[in-house]
Amino acid sequence: MVLALPPALAAASINFDPALPEAVVKAARATPVWMGGVTKAVASYPDAFWRRAGLSGSGISHVGPMREVHDMSGVDGVPGALFGFVPARQVGAPTVSEAAIIEQFVTMFGPEAGLADAIHICDWRSELFTSPPGVEQLTAYQMFGHKAFRGPSFGGRLYWTSTETASTSPGHIEGALEAAERTAGQIRSQLTSHVATRTP
Repeated sequence: MVLALPPALAAASINFDPALPEAVVKAARATPVWMGGVTKAVASYPDAFWRRAGLSGSGISHVGPMREVHDMSGVDGVPGALFGFVPARQVGAPTVSEAAIIEQFVTMFGPEAGLADAIHICDWRSELFTSPPGVEQLTAYQMFGHKAFRGPSFGGRLYWTSTETASTSPGHIEGALEAAERTAGQIRSQLTSHVATRTP
């Protein structure tokens, strides 16, 4: 089986029978979920008005709730959309408000940013299939790519393949691709070995 869930989410939400080795469980429970404690906010507009002003729609900010903002508009800027990631201010703190999002977008992109058609807020901390309970407290980022996930569990029957298991670029698409390539190579090697042992 190929398991593409973050290890901490798998440990919290799946009943393994037989149980996972204790060392694997310990590592899984300590491994952060990439962006698991973050809120994603999207503001939609009739069009990408910022492009008319010569702005890219992307930015990094240390003022306001969002640390990074990106343009995610449709083809030719219709509809327009800006989204940003909001780190938790502190463990258990409420997520960002619509007013705070609009205020930051207006500061960054001008008064038209205050005329959003809609604001969508998703606090990933509360998403059952994204984050385990207590995700904000998982901060041991050195656990990414831990050796417990580099090889399969259960004698080759369970492969860990989420971006958190990658040794390079964990948390990013590059890490997910590395994990997938590692798993594919391990499965291929196992199948080749199995066929070789059965060949007369």
